[in-house]
Amino acid sequence: MSSLNVYIVALYILAFILGASMGSFLLVIVRRGLKGESWVKGRSVCESCGKELEWWELIPTISYLVLRGKCSKCKVKIDESHFICETYLGLVYMIGAYLMIAESLTVSNLIMFLLIHTILWITAISDWIDQAIKVLPVYVLSAVAAISTLNIYFILTILALILMSEFLITDNMRWLGAGDIDILIAIYAITQSTLITFEALVNASIFGIILYSIDLLKKEKQSAIPFVPLLYFGYIFASLGIGLLQWRL
Repeated sequence: MSSLNVYIVALYILAFILGASMGSFLLVIVRRGLKGESWVKGRSVCESCGKELEWWELIPTISYLVLRGKCSKCKVKIDESHFICETYLGLVYMIGAYLMIAESLTVSNLIMFLLIHTILWITAISDWIDQAIKVLPVYVLSAVAAISTLNIYFILTILALILMSEFLITDNMRWLGAGDIDILIAIYAITQSTLITFEALVNASIFGIILYSIDLLKKEKQSAIPFVPLLYFGYIFASLGIGLLQWRL
């Protein structure tokens, strides 16, 4: 293996470690914030027995695999959501590294790519686990995406949509759950496309129908389906040109 290939492999590994660590850190901040807990104080513990976790039990992705998904003390299964969050974001950062090397992605576009997927993914995981999200990071993402266009009219449009969602649209007026509209605003700010934004919503709805149908076939008790994760993957599919509307066009 040439020295260049060694450097590239090392870059991919570092990108994965950075992404997985970012996923672990941000998810702790968001989840503790939703519970009204401080993310600065207090060590991570097993949610079943309360055992304080050692340093080797806190390594993103790897610790879960080493522990085989179980607490080292009580042997109760560990919530896999952290493993999924860390591993996925690690892979996203690896993709970012690949795009920078193979597709000559600029630093500014790379930062925007990572910012988009980091915020949307952490928000999606938060909604999946706790059925609640922090909207401030989503607003920040929308604002950054809008400002990056340098189009004053588009910036004002996004600002107006954020203000309407926050102050004018009451719970009785929402046709989507709290936070879902904010995600759609972010997707519109990112893509600057009403077609892709609506396609993301259509894709998410299709995913929701599929999941609901699976629950019916399993005859399981129906529970609320978190919609933000569906919107996130609906956005990815729409961005790749996958969806009913774009196929018809």
